[in-house]
Amino acid sequence: MENKQAPIGITLEKNYDSEFCGSIPLHLVNLIQPHGVLFTLSPEDLRIAQVSENAEQFLSLPVQALLGQSIEQFLPQAQLHELQSKMAPQGYQEKIPFHLTFTIQGRELPFTALVHQKQDYVLIELEENPVPAPQNSFMALYQQIKYITSLLKQAPTTQAVSQILVEEMKKLTGFDRILLYQFDPQWNGIVISQAKQEDMDDYLGLRFPASDVPKQARDLYFSNPYRLIPTRDYTPVRMNPVINPLTHKFTDLSECNLRSVATVHLEYLTNLRVQASMSLPIIIDNQLWGLVSCHHKTPKNPSYELRSAMELLSSIVSAQIAAKEKERAIELRSQLRDLHAQLLEQLYTSDSFAEGLLNGQPSLLQLLNISGAAVLYEGSIWTTGAVPSSQNLKELVYWLKRQRQERTYATDTLPLQYARSQEYKDVASGLVVLPINAEEGEYILGFRPEVIQTIAWGGDPNQAIQMEPDGKKYHPRNSFATYQETVKHTSMPWLPEELEAAEFLRGAILEKIIKEKY
Repeated sequence: MENKQAPIGITLEKNYDSEFCGSIPLHLVNLIQPHGVLFTLSPEDLRIAQVSENAEQFLSLPVQALLGQSIEQFLPQAQLHELQSKMAPQGYQEKIPFHLTFTIQGRELPFTALVHQKQDYVLIELEENPVPAPQNSFMALYQQIKYITSLLKQAPTTQAVSQILVEEMKKLTGFDRILLYQFDPQWNGIVISQAKQEDMDDYLGLRFPASDVPKQARDLYFSNPYRLIPTRDYTPVRMNPVINPLTHKFTDLSECNLRSVATVHLEYLTNLRVQASMSLPIIIDNQLWGLVSCHHKTPKNPSYELRSAMELLSSIVSAQIAAKEKERAIELRSQLRDLHAQLLEQLYTSDSFAEGLLNGQPSLLQLLNISGAAVLYEGSIWTTGAVPSSQNLKELVYWLKRQRQERTYATDTLPLQYARSQEYKDVASGLVVLPINAEEGEYILGFRPEVIQTIAWGGDPNQAIQMEPDGKKYHPRNSFATYQETVKHTSMPWLPEELEAAEFLRGAILEKIIKEKY
């Protein structure tokens, strides 16, 4: 059996996540991108303890003239009060931008500001605040978001939701290419929807190894509603002084939009042939489900208004996808409950529970979506469908006893875990185990056949990280040409709802056995 597009949940033999990349402290880089200014303030008197070295470019005052000054002398009273209200200790707050107008040497300099309250200091990010374009006015954006939201609500599936998002977000933002990719259980990302200019590379359906978005970068998406790189060709700007005088440590830039980007990621963008990028997380049940990735061939810096609209859309899509996935799960659980009820009736009306499980209609095969099943109980073996030989079943049970599995257990890569099963991978690359009496080797076993999968990668995942001889510096792969990998010794993945149904059934069988014996 062959399936050209491997499903999201397939288990790969190799883990492409990178512990090395994931260990780099991205939040302590002490560098920012140059399209804004960053202040570190003392929370008591709002004195400037640190400032990015590009401050003079924006404020027409040298860094040394700013350090030690209270920021209140540059702000009108009303805005100072607003700033102080943003610093009020009210627990977690959404990062909502607001306007600050600095008065310096008689000139008014308008900025959009973000405040990040830390325990020992306050961070303020400033970006110049040009008058928004007509299409980015509140009313225009509100109307567009309402329209896109109505389309998303009508979408019948997760796939439809994701395709609408990328198409409409491309129209809204003007980015050259927008991808939505979903993480698999091993943190590789597969592109499930795409909207792009004709001359941009096509990544639809391709997988990207987990090392492209290592753990530390994934974790930062819970602190940042988006990650923007207006141009990859920039010179990072240092904080002055380098060490935060309020903490005597590097300043934690986890929540800062201006935080500089690892050199290896800028090189990655170069290899993608894009100048600007922006990514937004899709977070479902407090888990990172996927990313919206926006690419542009030339430098691009969306306004705060547009960024806020994109952030809102990513939140709306997160909710919509969560709803679609929940609907799918509820529908499947309902179907499985009906099958479970019918099986229970057969269990209690058949001469033996094995007969009720395997010989009725429906049988265990329909409940767990398996191609074969075996019941090993009180020295006897009952089977239905495609199963290993009796001798192979006995050896498999001996292996299971050594694993000490006391509860329902499943794998979609049995040949990789139990080498002897490679002889019968055609019928048992997937295994679900319902222990009845594990110590005595009494089990209900369900089998799924091998499904040979062809995975299309965006570049060779084995070349995702290329280390230099010093073992410290590394580079991303320089080609994203489609690389195909054939995955063997694997069955279709087990759904959580199927395993839940298996555990419910196991409980019912144990209850029946106890009633009969006692």
